[in-house]
Amino acid sequence: MTNAIQQALRSHHHRSLSLALLLFLAIQTLALGASETLLLSPNTGWFLPDDYAQGRLVTETGTLEIRGLGELSFDPATITRLRPDIFLPGHFSVFDVLVHLAETNGLELEYEFDEELQTYVIQSLSGLSGWWYDAHYEGGSFDKTVVRLDQFPVRDGMSILLYLEDPARLDAIAQHFREEVARRAENDGAVIIPTVTLLSSTATVEFNNVAVTAHDSRSDVFQAGVITMLDVLLSLGEQGQ
Repeated sequence: MTNAIQQALRSHHHRSLSLALLLFLAIQTLALGASETLLLSPNTGWFLPDDYAQGRLVTETGTLEIRGLGELSFDPATITRLRPDIFLPGHFSVFDVLVHLAETNGLELEYEFDEELQTYVIQSLSGLSGWWYDAHYEGGSFDKTVVRLDQFPVRDGMSILLYLEDPARLDAIAQHFREEVARRAENDGAVIIPTVTLLSSTATVEFNNVAVTAHDSRSDVFQAGVITMLDVLLSLGEQGQ
C-alpha cells in the first residue's frame, strides 16, 4: 500500500490526494504502537475491545535536522502542543517540535495559522521561505510527506528533516489543502472524499463521493472527531460497500 500512496502523491491528482493524506494517517496508527483487533460486526456495528492497546507518550530525547542549519535535540517533556483540537495532552506534532526548537535556540521563525488551509504554515525560517518536511518512524525511510506539518504525530525514534522544497510542489500541496477545506465547507462540515481507490496485486476498486464519519479508533492519541484512513474503510462498510 505504501507504493500505491507514493504513486498517488506523485500524480498530484486532487481527487487522490485527500485519500493519500488519510492513508498516511493510517500508517501512523500502526507506528503509534497499536496492535489491537478492530471489530466491525454486521449486527452491532463498530466497536473497540476493552483491552485495546494505548499509544505511548514520547519519552526519549529526539532530534530534528534543519538542512543547512544543523541537527537540534529536544526533550519531549518540554514540548507544547499547538493543536489541542487534534492531539490529546502529552501527544504533539512535528510542527510543535520546530516551534519549541526555534524558541529555545534563538532561530528566527515566523508562522501563522492559515484558515484556508486549516494548518499552521511557516512564513520564514532564518530569513528563508519555502520550507517543508519529511519524517519517518524507526525502521522506516523518508518518503515525500503530504500530511499537514501540525498533524504528523511525533514518536520515539522518529527521524525528522526540514528542508527547502521546490516551490511548485509546495504550491500544489497548499492547493490540495485549500480544495479539501473548501469542499468540507460546501458540505456543511461533512468529510466527503471524491474518489477512494483500493488497490491490490490483482484488482482495483473505486468508490466515488464517499461520506466519511469519525469512529474515534485512536481515542488514546487523537481528539474525538479526527478522521483517519480506518474511518474511510469503516464508513464504506457501514454503507454496505
